[in-house]
Amino acid sequence: MQWTADNSSGGFTDNMTNPWLPLNPEHFSTNVQNQKSRLREVMRAISFRKTTLRLYQQNEQRVEILDPNVIVLERKHQRDNTKRMLLAANFGNVSEDKEFPDSYGSVKAVLATSGPTRSRIGSRGFTITPGAAFLAEVRLMYYPSPTVVVY
Repeated sequence: MQWTADNSSGGFTDNMTNPWLPLNPEHFSTNVQNQKSRLREVMRAISFRKTTLRLYQQNEQRVEILDPNVIVLERKHQRDNTKRMLLAANFGNVSEDKEFPDSYGSVKAVLATSGPTRSRIGSRGFTITPGAAFLAEVRLMYYPSPTVVVY
């Protein structure tokens, strides 16, 4: 990981000295100084996890495979039925359009991977680009009724 984008050495040496290892060709966009770098994404994810520990304790989760390429993990606290966290990931090679359930009220992106094209998250669904993932906070409009089986 390069430190800076402002010189030809990636921040490892001054501009008069050549680094002994070649720099990543993308060091101008992927570096510690850049706010959109992978390091910043990881730091934001760690910070988010520390501030939402309740989400990781006493929770219920559901995994849904929407198609061969898109997987969704939904997590909610046992005592809070109004808010859920949704993680979606596209493992395929093409963008995928998916709809949210009718019970979803507001959906707000919390974390998302970056890249040349970004995934789009709307109130009724999302478009997720190849290799992308996002974490969103969901507020429910109404509570889905449990499935009742009559024999």
